[in-house]
Amino acid sequence: MPAKPDPVVPSAMPFAWLEPLDNLWDARSEFRYVERGKMASMGMWGGVADLTKSEITPVGGTLTGVTAFASWRGAYLSKQVSVQNMILIPMFWFKSWLFGRDISRF
Repeated sequence: MPAKPDPVVPSAMPFAWLEPLDNLWDARSEFRYVERGKMASMGMWGGVADLTKSEITPVGGTLTGVTAFASWRGAYLSKQVSVQNMILIPMFWFKSWLFGRDISRF
């Protein structure tokens, strides 16, 4: 019968000097979910937005059609991090509006 291995020694022992820094993470506030509403693009110039339970807009309700589509596109653009994406994405939207998304015809 093989011998049992020795107990595992904690590998964090050499880093005990970092323990005072652990209090920095305890001071953080708790995570709080914020409902921002639900939005969906339904194709060319159509969309749906449900803002009835939204906590960030003072006026709740629903949007449909072009207004929901425009607000969805605006929200999508506002979430982009780089300026390059903020420029390229509308260009791709315009290209797909002009030529369509099917590239097999070329």
